[in-house]
This record gives sequence, structure tokens and C-alpha cells, in this order.
Amino acid sequence: TRRDPKNALGYEGLARISLQGGNFEAAEDAVRQAIQYEARSARLFYILGQILEGQSKFDEALSAYQTAFDQDSR
Repeated sequence: TRRDPKNALGYEGLARISLQGGNFEAAEDAVRQAIQYEARSARLFYILGQILEGQSKFDEALSAYQTAFDQDSR
């Protein structure tokens, strides 16, 4: 992401690594950055749902999962 600040895959990678390490705040920041550049990605919204669920933000997680489903249905 330093070389290309608009690289959604780079932010996705950071989100996944942060999530695996239990750093939900950093994971959420990174995946939201990725979504800015790839707003129609079901995969990114699914990851966001996982992150929010891990933070017990269940209503927000459900919304993210629904968006992932909607994007995947297109």
C-alpha cells in the first residue's frame, strides 16, 4: 500500500493479517480502505462482516454480510 495507496488487494491483505492477529481495529480500518477502491466486492464486505462480528458489532456485521450477499448476487 505504500507503493500504490489505491491498491485494494494490499489493504485486503493488511486486513486479513490484522484479523488473524486479533487486531480488529486495524483490520477494520484496512478493509474499509479497500472498500473505498473496490466498493462492489462481495469478498471485502464478507471480511468486514467477520471483523465486525469479532468485535460483537452484530447489527453492523449483519449489514456487511447482507451487502456481500447482494454484491455476489449481481
